[in-house]
Amino acid sequence: MSICHEKARELGEFIRNSEQAMALSSARQGFAENPESQERMRVYTEMQASLQESVEKAQISEKQMELSTRKLFDMAGELKSDPVIVEMIRAENEYSQFVNQIMVILKMTITGEWIDNTGDAGLCGCGGCKGGLGGHGGHGGPGRGVLH
Repeated sequence: MSICHEKARELGEFIRNSEQAMALSSARQGFAENPESQERMRVYTEMQASLQESVEKAQISEKQMELSTRKLFDMAGELKSDPVIVEMIRAENEYSQFVNQIMVILKMTITGEWIDNTGDAGLCGCGGCKGGLGGHGGHGGPGRGVLH
């Protein structure tokens, strides 16, 4: 196995053991242990899929569409009030953002093309980088790619 493969495997293990991955695992376990939350999510997902199918097949009147959309909106409010579902969605979003940041860093490192001229693409989380989180100009100067 090449050093690149070894480092990729090592990175995967770091991601799997990250705080974000552990929080996601815990949130999913909490959801798996809560049949009420599972049922709320199942009913919402089925209704959403049914509405989408009806729209795609043009088998729904404007009035039915309005009623179904209102019902979905109400159901979404119920999901947002379920702490188990809220925690799972929060953990999924944080994990996804974490992995996406790593993928961007890998792509930029491989290609040598930074998203902006600061060298950090706003991924450091300091809140002041040009790469979408602020505007102080990054760390290490243009092209240095210093993340902290």
